Order: sequence, then C-alpha cells, then structure tokens
Amino acid sequence: VAFPAPPPAPVPAPLGVPGHVDFGAVRVLAEPGTAAPPRADTVTVSDVGPLEVRGPRPGDRVPLAGGGRRAVGRLLADAGVPARLRDRVPVVACGDRVVWVVGHRAAADLLAPMGAPAVVLHRERAA
Repeated sequence: VAFPAPPPAPVPAPLGVPGHVDFGAVRVLAEPGTAAPPRADTVTVSDVGPLEVRGPRPGDRVPLAGGGRRAVGRLLADAGVPARLRDRVPVVACGDRVVWVVGHRAAADLLAPMGAPAVVLHRERAA
C-alpha cells in the first residue's frame, strides 16, 4: 500500500517558560508550577535551562526510572508510531538532552520531586 508523502517535519523552536510552541498538530506549553505525578499529557520537570521543541534525532535516548536509557526511536516503535510519522512526534530537549518525548515518556532523572517548584510541560491540540 502506497501512502502519500507526509508534509515536511515541523522545524525546531525555542520553548520559553511560560510559553508555547505549535509543532505540527500538537501544542506544547511550559509554565512555572509545582511538581505532580506525570500523566500522558502533562509532566513536571526540574528547571534544566533553555528548552526547545523538535523532532526526534538519531541517537536520542531518554533516561528510565531505575537506571538505563531507551532509544527514542525504539520507544516510538514500541508505542505503535509508524516510522514515517516518528519525526512528527515532538521532543522537548535542553541542548542534546531529551527532557520529554511528548505524550510518551519524560526523562526519569529530570522529573521534579513531588510538591517542589517545577516546569510544567503540557500537550494539547494546536489551534
């Protein structure tokens, strides 16, 4: 079965706190807040510095709870994201470090302790 060529992947963009970035059909928002348990659409992370929203890159890995790291491509494949659409999944990063594969997994070592001041990252549909 031939699929039509998808449009080009969205371009990386800086994410201010507070602020938002539209990445394809997804809006990623960041605001100061208080740490809470992670959910599919919202995670709270320690303030790690300047953030950007971009697509996955070769070699991207996300730290796991209990140690170890997971390749972002493998994470998306296991989640059933077709290879041709993986570059459309937003990744919040600080430099080369993956902070959150939006809607899938946050870096376990960057999740803020419960009740602590944190950066709240949220996903919603782009306007």
